[in-house]
Amino acid sequence: AIFKSAAKWYERYFDKHGRTKEAPNALMWAIVLRGGMGQEGRMRRNAASFIQRYGRRKLKLSAKAFWLVVKMYENQGDENKLLINMSRYVRTYGKAGEVDKYLESLGRMGEMMWRRSCEKHTPIHGQCIKIIFYRRKGRKKKQKKIYFVERNRRQVRSAKRYFNRVLGVWRNGFALKRIPKNDAGRLDKIANARHYAAHAAFMKAEFQFEEYLK
Repeated sequence: AIFKSAAKWYERYFDKHGRTKEAPNALMWAIVLRGGMGQEGRMRRNAASFIQRYGRRKLKLSAKAFWLVVKMYENQGDENKLLINMSRYVRTYGKAGEVDKYLESLGRMGEMMWRRSCEKHTPIHGQCIKIIFYRRKGRKKKQKKIYFVERNRRQVRSAKRYFNRVLGVWRNGFALKRIPKNDAGRLDKIANARHYAAHAAFMKAEFQFEEYLK
């Protein structure tokens, strides 16, 4: 009840005093509170109002508002909407927003495209393979045979492009300079950025490994 009342108060403040310097932060708090209460519809409307009102005038705050919507779709497990909105985030806010979110978006899109490129089977340990068990005549123990399944080449190219963009943004750690030293969440953002940069480097090796196994 307290959070709901607080969200309403921030929304009313924004509606009545939208031109004041405190209004953007008030609506941001409303977005956060609505999301925390699981009120996705109100959260989306608040985020849309924020972006419509401030847009490119307050690009960094608009990026934060849109990112909260992105994470909402992630929490819902809606991969199609997550992919669409991460793509929008990258196009509109990637370079202006927080660098770890930029790297995360590119990395997650790479992951989704790589997984989807294995269209006919669920990847096993990241590999697009099919395992068949059979028993030879006269033997009790089953044998297994591994077949490599052809991936969707278009989606493979997309996955590689996203991972390459991660490493391009990362620039051997130079991206970390974009995280302010006085940022309260600096250490978490550094860890997040490093995770997706390391994963992108791993995936480049994974592409080569799968080709080698074929």
